[in-house]
Amino acid sequence: MDSTVLVALMGILGTLAASLGTRWIDNRQDRRVWLRDQRLEAHHAFLNRVNRLLAASEAITSSSPDAANSDGMRIDFREAVAATVDAFNRIELVGTANTYDLAVKILEAAHPDRMLKPSEFEGVMRAIGEASRNYREAAKAEVRA
Repeated sequence: MDSTVLVALMGILGTLAASLGTRWIDNRQDRRVWLRDQRLEAHHAFLNRVNRLLAASEAITSSSPDAANSDGMRIDFREAVAATVDAFNRIELVGTANTYDLAVKILEAAHPDRMLKPSEFEGVMRAIGEASRNYREAAKAEVRA
């Protein structure tokens, strides 16, 4: 084989290898960015749904017994619970084990039986607030990593 052909063939193979390596690196970077964006969106949605759940619960616990038992308030509360659980499920899919465990703590603190008792609502709010702060800090660290 002629040395010119051999050099040309080696040049082609080198260019091909560099091209494939660059594409592989770009795909890895794109995947990391996509996963970071998915996590950010999931964390944001979860915390927003928790806040909506707290607002729905507070509306029930701070209103008169007749208003608290109205269908509208109960439906809003049930929808808020469903939306919070849905957002939690996204955390389970894209979050790390640490943020998942912290999200579980928020849900445990937000147990509906305790949330709807006016005498326990302030304690529930404090527990959810603390769990949410811990969750938010872990989520920030996860997204930045």
